[in-house]
Amino acid sequence: MAAVDETGRFPWRGLLLGALLIPPTTLFGVYTYIVAQATLWTQTSLLRGPIFVLCGLTLLNLLLRRLRLRWGLSQHDLLLVYAMQCVATAVGGIGWCQFVVPSLGSATYYATAENRFADFQELIPAAFKIADPDVINALYRGHSTLYSAANWQAVAKPFLFWTVLMALLAVMALGLAQLLREQWVSRERLTFPLTYLPLEMSRDGGAPAFWSNRLLWVGFGLAAFIDCVNGLHFLIPAVPEILVKPVGGLRIDAAWSSRELSALKPFVLSFYPFMIGIGFLLTLDVAFSAWAWYLITKLISLLAVTSGLADGPLKTAVFPFWLEQGVGAFLGLAVLAVWRSRHDFAAALRPGQPASRNLLLALLLAGAVVTWLVGLLGLPSGLTVVWLLLYLAYSIGCARIVSETGSGWTFAPGITPHTVLLRAPGAPMLNPRQATVFANLMPLDLDFRDAVLPQFLQSMRLSPDDGGRRHPLLWGLCLALLLGIAAGLWAHLHVYFQYGVDSALTRRWPAQVGRQPFDMLANQLKGNLPGAYAPGGVVFGGLAFAALVAARTHLLWWPLHPVGYALACTQSMDYLWLPFLIAWALKSAALRFGGMKLYRRLLPFFLGLILGDYVVPLLWAVYGTITGTQQYLSFPH
Repeated sequence: MAAVDETGRFPWRGLLLGALLIPPTTLFGVYTYIVAQATLWTQTSLLRGPIFVLCGLTLLNLLLRRLRLRWGLSQHDLLLVYAMQCVATAVGGIGWCQFVVPSLGSATYYATAENRFADFQELIPAAFKIADPDVINALYRGHSTLYSAANWQAVAKPFLFWTVLMALLAVMALGLAQLLREQWVSRERLTFPLTYLPLEMSRDGGAPAFWSNRLLWVGFGLAAFIDCVNGLHFLIPAVPEILVKPVGGLRIDAAWSSRELSALKPFVLSFYPFMIGIGFLLTLDVAFSAWAWYLITKLISLLAVTSGLADGPLKTAVFPFWLEQGVGAFLGLAVLAVWRSRHDFAAALRPGQPASRNLLLALLLAGAVVTWLVGLLGLPSGLTVVWLLLYLAYSIGCARIVSETGSGWTFAPGITPHTVLLRAPGAPMLNPRQATVFANLMPLDLDFRDAVLPQFLQSMRLSPDDGGRRHPLLWGLCLALLLGIAAGLWAHLHVYFQYGVDSALTRRWPAQVGRQPFDMLANQLKGNLPGAYAPGGVVFGGLAFAALVAARTHLLWWPLHPVGYALACTQSMDYLWLPFLIAWALKSAALRFGGMKLYRRLLPFFLGLILGDYVVPLLWAVYGTITGTQQYLSFPH
């Protein structure tokens, strides 16, 4: 029996609309980030593009209902569209399509006598790359089109291979999300703060009470005013700027040159309205732990430098080993999550749980197919299995942090799974063929800001419980991951053939990331492995996380949440610690002087901060797309 929404019908309109919106919104998101450079469509944990789409659909829905037309969407329809947008946006972003496409021809395009990329070009399997040098030049220099016969024929094989490979990884994440869902949503009742805004926006198909709240529009107006003034300042420098981000005067560490103060870098101030709004939704202990742990790490770094135990900012293999501690903390998060959900993993194999059983089998089967596929290309199966486990562990860590802290910009540890494996004690040396295949997987684990597992879990939290038969949601998520990957690859190829990967017309850093695996591979084949890390720091990080979990469990007075420790050991809090501190202080004051009644009254204002700081920059992006001009980027730099 298919699942239904609150009206008793299958939400086919939401499913169809969600599928139809994926290609055009993906192309718009790629263009606005790569060419217009006006907004982050991807990368943030609360994705801007899906919120913008949901806002537009909800307001349109209100209009349709006011006109008494029958085309209005239910909340279930709206949230299904939103969930599909979130998944499609994530798999089209960094660590997925946005890193894969710039890597397709980098080994050939950037080859020089000095970097010796030519030494391994013949070792790169045809499935990973574009082979035709003329097509590569067209992709990297632009002024061409994807739709010529030669260009399309050259990209067809890697397009298909990468679609299959990324879809398998996304299916693994979907199966894992289903198995973690019951523990995180029903038993632990994690707050999932990033689901609050889409739930309130779409309630009853767009509740007039939400949209008519004056405090909502006060918050929206404040954030909109800041973004409008700064947008005008970007276009007309004579207009004064409102400082809310480090670029423009809030980077207070710029003048710090002493050895001691260098330990605090980076140390910046920021006042992002959306992040203050998110922080107000958190529980006080989580909000406090987020900024407190960050300042604790800075204090320890300062003490380490002044005592002579360290010599500068965050580095690998240097005391106090923050990057290594981050790896240990994320592994601890993953182990704890799987252990607490062990009964759900076991129950998935019993009769009566078809959805969970099927997704567990899909997880295992997808992992086996990935191992088989890259094994055919020459990578040892044991290495592939361990890499997949690390990949999923990092994804679980990001998902747990997002589910509890709503961290607006969630990084994984600074030591990638590739480096962890290549520099692990006793790691076997790879031959040139194996090293080349492994390096080509690197775009997938360089950055986890667009990890799809957090989006799956948030979508499952948004979906109403229909007795365990979440078929519409699962169908929508499966369709979204497939369409999202295909649309993401297509949109990036479409834009890059027109404007060029290595061009002054496009954002530079994706091109730099695209050649990073081959820079690493060239050094590796010369005998220069990636930078060493301290395994003892990883072990310490895992043990420290376990100790913090024990303290949290057994000591009622213990104030620091372990998830804050994991978050502080990454780059995530560099730009967000002050918004967390501001939100914590405001919420503490509200609860102290007005209790829950005042807190609930103030909530619309902070939701308005989030919405205004998301919608207005997207409107600037629309303007930049229409005029073909670069616009103000409200976050992060």
